[in-house]
Amino acid sequence: MNAEIFPLEARALASSLAFTFNWSCAAAVTRLSLLLEAATGSASSVYFCFAAVCGVGAGFIAAALPETKGRSPEEIQELFDRPKRQVGGHGEENKAYN
Repeated sequence: MNAEIFPLEARALASSLAFTFNWSCAAAVTRLSLLLEAATGSASSVYFCFAAVCGVGAGFIAAALPETKGRSPEEIQELFDRPKRQVGGHGEENKAYN
């Protein structure tokens, strides 16, 4: 997904920043899980909270991001250049080419 959403001229820098952000979030989750477990007294409640956040993220991805399978980088760029009401969710714009 990362490589598809960034323009070619900014792909290297943007991918590096996304990689750094991903690892920073992983470190934050690692630190927070121990702190929240100590505060709540239950490891399961902490992980149910993290699972809820993941569920919201998965819902966003399913609803807002278009399918890019089978499309060229130029077609994908054109897809993301469209107004928001035409991108994402379900519709003709999101069908992959066969």
